[in-house]
Amino acid sequence: MSVEGDDTTGRCGEGLLPLHRVARRLLQCSGRHIHTKTHLCTRFCVIRPKMSGRKVFKFDKFLASACSHIVISSANIQMGSARFDHKSNKALNDYREWNVDEKPKLILAIGAEQTSASWKLEIANNISRSIVANSIKELVKEYNADGVQISWTHEWMESSRDGEMLTALITHLRSTLHKSTLIILATHPQSLLAERYNISVINSNIDYVIIDGHRFHTAVNPFTGHHSPMFAASELLDDPRMTLEKIADEWIIRGVEYSKLIIGISAEGIRQTFTKKRAGLAPFRAATMLTNRASDPSFISQTEICELKKTPSTKDNFLDDLGVPYLVNDNEFVAYDDKRSARIKATWTSLNNYGGMAVYGIEMDNPRGECPYDEPYPILHSIVDAYICKQCPRLRQISPCNPPIKVVCSYRLPDENDNDPLRPLSIPFDKCTEIVVEEVILDGNYDLNYRDRRATAYMKTLMRLVLRLNFKGLISSILCQMSRRKFTQMLEQRTELINQLIKHVNTYGFTGIELKCNHVLSADNKRLFTNMISELNAQLNTVDRGGYQCPRTISVRIPAWQRNLHNTYNISMLNSLHHVVLEPFEQRNSINSTQLISPVFSIADDHLSISSTIKSWLADGLQRDIILLDVAMYGVSQRFISASRNRSGDVAPMQPTQILLQKQICHRSGEPGYQLKTDYSTVSSYSTTPKGEWIAFETQRTLTYKMRYAMREGLAGIGVMNLNEDDFANACNHGKFPLISTLSFIQKSCAAD
Repeated sequence: MSVEGDDTTGRCGEGLLPLHRVARRLLQCSGRHIHTKTHLCTRFCVIRPKMSGRKVFKFDKFLASACSHIVISSANIQMGSARFDHKSNKALNDYREWNVDEKPKLILAIGAEQTSASWKLEIANNISRSIVANSIKELVKEYNADGVQISWTHEWMESSRDGEMLTALITHLRSTLHKSTLIILATHPQSLLAERYNISVINSNIDYVIIDGHRFHTAVNPFTGHHSPMFAASELLDDPRMTLEKIADEWIIRGVEYSKLIIGISAEGIRQTFTKKRAGLAPFRAATMLTNRASDPSFISQTEICELKKTPSTKDNFLDDLGVPYLVNDNEFVAYDDKRSARIKATWTSLNNYGGMAVYGIEMDNPRGECPYDEPYPILHSIVDAYICKQCPRLRQISPCNPPIKVVCSYRLPDENDNDPLRPLSIPFDKCTEIVVEEVILDGNYDLNYRDRRATAYMKTLMRLVLRLNFKGLISSILCQMSRRKFTQMLEQRTELINQLIKHVNTYGFTGIELKCNHVLSADNKRLFTNMISELNAQLNTVDRGGYQCPRTISVRIPAWQRNLHNTYNISMLNSLHHVVLEPFEQRNSINSTQLISPVFSIADDHLSISSTIKSWLADGLQRDIILLDVAMYGVSQRFISASRNRSGDVAPMQPTQILLQKQICHRSGEPGYQLKTDYSTVSSYSTTPKGEWIAFETQRTLTYKMRYAMREGLAGIGVMNLNEDDFANACNHGKFPLISTLSFIQKSCAAD
């Protein structure tokens, strides 16, 4: 092929040497159909190079692991030929040159900018549909793409004939493309409600259906509204079906599997202009007018939204009932998604087991980190942080003494005050990697004793049972019960303390200990505690271990509020331990507000959450695979001032909270008026009753999320606190130990993956 015969100057708008580039793509060895098993969650990142402004979108600074699929949008169909414009071609070339270890799959969007009239013209009959299908096939070959996304979404399909033509095109495409080429269908909510989609054809020919969750309102509407509301329980809505929550239900009702549905969100906001200037925050459904602007009148980027918020005249608000924010600046109304609403949509998608997520408008997501400064892609990263899928992540290498993911079960020895004891014989050993026995008390005289004779008797019974079952993984939980001053003295004379701890381990056949001594530790005795742990660890593993091949272990429990580890602990010492256990905790939104149990995320920066504490610990240098995330099996009950107040954060009277077992929570659920709710901002569950009771507790859904979160983050696993609070007698008719069974099932299925 002659270079002189090609376009050497780029005058044709296809870049330099377009024929040579096409030839190179077609002749290069293709790896499209040889995919290794991915451990990434399904996340489609939709990039529209045409909308990136003067600066061309570049992949070199883009985080490849944020997306499982890159969608370049969009090729237009003209006279039967599907072609990309100049900017899209540049982006596709940049993708090809992108050098990363695991490149996201490439998807070519088709027709996203085309009107319904254009679609009708291009696929009106079998001949034209066949021509279009073959053109798309050639486009896939040209760019060595992994799939195509059909996007009749710029306008909704108004007639039944529109739906029939789209259905026929899908059938043509499936028979024309290679069987391994993905076909994704982007969908418009109004087209679904008008019954324009053939569900049978979709189920048999489409790999994924993207629910465009940002098409519920447009900037040209004659009244203000939000384009991407999450929830339907709001008086602001004319049609509750025009929300992400309800439109997803509509797809399920029509017979599409959860795993096929992809929940879409856009980084792009919409803006409208009021007919009259309004003081303060404007309500929804205010009259609007079209305004001529130099730029696009409809859309606004995350960078522009950030800059707008800095303006003193701007007022922003978050609509909890809809799960989305908006802002008002003078006569302008802006509806958008922010990090919080993106997280809500991601956790909602996770907890409902949908097939994945799609983020539209990546080029509008502050790609250059201008505002907020040095924070590119805030919406995408919120999705990455909060979306947890069923796909098992890569786990660390398995070792006989340290499984890749653990379910560590705490068992509280029944004492004389326990009227409904969980007996050792009923412990689900098959569901637990280790059993932590609670608890022996270490006092200021170096003595270690259980709470009473009944607890001691149960410990001896458990010891004999463990020997008979040959269970390897019995840990003693040791509570330090003395003053800080006394504990410091004991550390100074640590020989006696170490001897007593080893004697205790040998007496009952423990394979390790877990110290609950955070309350008596400080910067003053930090060095002494480090030295004691070092000597104890050495001596534990020099004495006879009774045939146990793995080393005896030491763990410590640390409360979530202890964010600055280095003030109290030597980080190198912590990294040498078996586990650092993050204890369950209750978080109030204010002094007199309701509580949530161990929320994964927080709404305010100064609130406790699992993610914020772990982030602080990692910043201090703690290793991920040391952290064991403890979850509570109990519930916390509170009373409202008014029974009508039933949302997380509502004001509650200052009174002692009541701890509820799972069987008690189950009993409450059968009462009239009981409502189970989920706080998607934090990944927490709670229920309300007509009597004004508010109960925070873990459900199988929230525990599934937290287990998969622990695996994704590379933590040691999940700790259960404790077995006694789960429904061990099947009082709820969900089987014995339903919560622990959920965790164990995930652990075993992923460990064997």
